[in-house]
Amino acid sequence: MLTRARSQLIYALIVAFVWSLVYMFNEAVFAAAQLNVVANLIFLPAMIRPLAVLVFGGAGVAGLFLGAIITFPLSPLTLPALIAVCAASSFPAWLALSLLRKRPSLASQLSGELAGLQLSTIFQIAILTAALSATSHYFAFWYTPQTTHSFEQLAAMFIGDALGSMLMLWFISIVLRGLKGRGD
Repeated sequence: MLTRARSQLIYALIVAFVWSLVYMFNEAVFAAAQLNVVANLIFLPAMIRPLAVLVFGGAGVAGLFLGAIITFPLSPLTLPALIAVCAASSFPAWLALSLLRKRPSLASQLSGELAGLQLSTIFQIAILTAALSATSHYFAFWYTPQTTHSFEQLAAMFIGDALGSMLMLWFISIVLRGLKGRGD
């Protein structure tokens, strides 16, 4: 039991670390695509959301929450506002994948074997996760007086999350297919 808890903690810390690295990379490379401090038209870390949940399950969600705490650019926030924003960064991917796994045609692709993801499935994951994430952030920002919650920001977050997720999940799927082909 303790070994499993330790493994889950390590997975969560790995996800938080990777989220933070990709977040900093995105901030440096795509600064020109930033609408404001919380919305970017190309947001590569968005791909970590479904990827973390696909690979690590609940530990992935915990890692996303921790990563959001580490990288959220506005402070000081009240504790309820911080929890709302970090939850908006972590739970939408879990919800999106839970909904998509209910479709029998997608269930086998969403088992954690990323090399089996088809482009149409990547598109569905990216769009649903982006829609849920942008919407949940929109409502969470009501709790943060330092941010706006305009329709323009909602649209920018959706576009940034969808583009970032699709690009990165597609790239990872191709790399894993290539690696799997070499192993045969």
